[in-house]
Amino acid sequence: MNPEPSRTIHKPILTTDEKRLLAEMVASVDFQKFRVSKHAIKEVMVDFVYASALIEGNDYNVQETEDLLDLGYTSAGKKHADALMILNLRRSFEDILKSSHGSPDMSDVQDIHATVTEDLLLESERGQVRQCEVTISSCEYTPPADPKMLWEELKFIIAESKKYEDVFERAIYLHCNIAYLQFFKDGNKRTARMTQTSTLVGGGVAPVLFNFKFVDLYRAAVVHYYETGDYEPYKMFFFKNYKTSLKSIDYLLNGDRIKSITRTDNNNTTPTNHDEPKVNKP
Repeated sequence: MNPEPSRTIHKPILTTDEKRLLAEMVASVDFQKFRVSKHAIKEVMVDFVYASALIEGNDYNVQETEDLLDLGYTSAGKKHADALMILNLRRSFEDILKSSHGSPDMSDVQDIHATVTEDLLLESERGQVRQCEVTISSCEYTPPADPKMLWEELKFIIAESKKYEDVFERAIYLHCNIAYLQFFKDGNKRTARMTQTSTLVGGGVAPVLFNFKFVDLYRAAVVHYYETGDYEPYKMFFFKNYKTSLKSIDYLLNGDRIKSITRTDNNNTTPTNHDEPKVNKP
């Protein structure tokens, strides 16, 4: 299945009722208070990073992730690359909370990619357009291969994103289409998720704190978008996960020290069937 450039053209994603519901949901949380609360950020960091790494097939369980982030302990028998992925995701999340303002531009997306792939890709590949073909497992979609086309399409996506006045629509649009384009050699979904996070934070609202319970829903929604251009499954994921995210932030800001949903569940098994690109050497 070849890429369809028309898919990335600006079009409505959320209904009026959906926009109103999200506005009502986010109004209940003091995001600026969360953004400067070291305690709240530390509490959500493990879950956010663990779930985002789990999406990529990372073998660290939640306790190992917490030990790595809080104590610097790597897990015996686990790949060094898995530890690097987790540390890079934390750094990217921290950077976004500290410095994101407004809608991301081209250089922001490249910087996010460079951060999430530090020491995982060559320096010449971090934040740069890929020079090789990629395929996606468990998916009929084949991303474009021409570097010039990739550059032009990413610029188009960034320009189209700025036509969305609603920050949630803009965030969903950027996530789905950066993942769809596969601009980079690797780390495209991580970059897409962090760009979504940056868009929400830059718009002054709380980010989606990815939760492991929704990992399979996320993966299925992303593959569905690759193959059909239909946003509906991803919207379903977004609403479910965002409701959980806001509830967790609200509890933390109101002084209730809680154990996250992730850490109260003993099932640390990594789901399979993720859609990480396979690189075909030219």
